[in-house]
Amino acid sequence: MRKIACMMLLMLSTLVSSFAQSQISGTVVDDKGVGIIGATVVVKGKSTGTVTGLDGFFSLSTSINSTLNISFIGYKTLDVKVTQPSGSRFVLKEDSQNLEEVVVVAYGTQKKNTITAAVASIGKEIIESRPITDVTSALQGNIAGLNFSSDATESGSVGGETGAEIKFNIRGVGSINGGSPYVLVDGVEQSMQNVNPSDIESITVLKDASAAAVYGSRAAYGVVLVTTKRGKEGAFSVSYNAFVGVNQATYRPDFVD
Repeated sequence: MRKIACMMLLMLSTLVSSFAQSQISGTVVDDKGVGIIGATVVVKGKSTGTVTGLDGFFSLSTSINSTLNISFIGYKTLDVKVTQPSGSRFVLKEDSQNLEEVVVVAYGTQKKNTITAAVASIGKEIIESRPITDVTSALQGNIAGLNFSSDATESGSVGGETGAEIKFNIRGVGSINGGSPYVLVDGVEQSMQNVNPSDIESITVLKDASAAAVYGSRAAYGVVLVTTKRGKEGAFSVSYNAFVGVNQATYRPDFVD
């Protein structure tokens, strides 16, 4: 009698295990019914998973009533319970917010942890903490790889004068003609001397020549992107900044009369 009972229990456990682990198949499509290739299908709470192939079809070994976690870039993640072994269609809906995070355009924004090129930036806090009268001075000492100079201009004025334009380049002179970076203020090319430091929200410097693939040949020596402040919701506020400075030579040579 005991042998019969043991055999029945063994057969029952075999049937349960075969029922618990079966081959589940289905199709992952978008809201238009088009199959999604490369979507990730994982059994929630387990390491079992697979990737959809042609027409969004997938197949994996799991039990009925298991929960599948289906995800793909640009779509909302779907958690769904399996109710049948085959023939199921799982619809993923587009996630517009996620699309904005992964789509990169020439004059748009991009998450810093996804950028592969050499990029440096400073915020308004650093700019406001310095008593400066021009934007170029805010970059000195805050962004590595920039070389500054106040040489004599074509008009004959001597460098270092109060209010004189400070020239700079990224990672040294790249051409016998100089090679200054391409400066864009809110997407418009102009000199940094024309921008009020108090109006700046952030400054981003693209150091690699790869920026030329986006901004053209003018960006072969780097790009400086200046973003100005925008209006914000909330209480009305007024700010006032004023600086007064004097420049004078530390040593004056004695000339022969």
